[in-house]
Amino acid sequence: MADKIDEVWDEDTIPFQDGPEDRSHHKYRCQSCGFSEWIPAWIIDEFAWDEEPGVMPDVDCPECGRPMFYTGETEDRDRP
Repeated sequence: MADKIDEVWDEDTIPFQDGPEDRSHHKYRCQSCGFSEWIPAWIIDEFAWDEEPGVMPDVDCPECGRPMFYTGETEDRDRP
């Protein structure tokens, strides 16, 4: 069974390995602890599938677990 999985999920086809070529990032900030982070747009798109068009989704803060909100800032950034 593992051989069959390896055939399907090789290094070139694993989803989200490097993300799409889009380099857009959205800045999110936690209103509880103040932590902020630039999040790749392709990740935000995965959270936004059930939102109304034009509504940015909330994400959980990795520091305190409370909601982070979109700051309104978007920019193109090189990958790390």
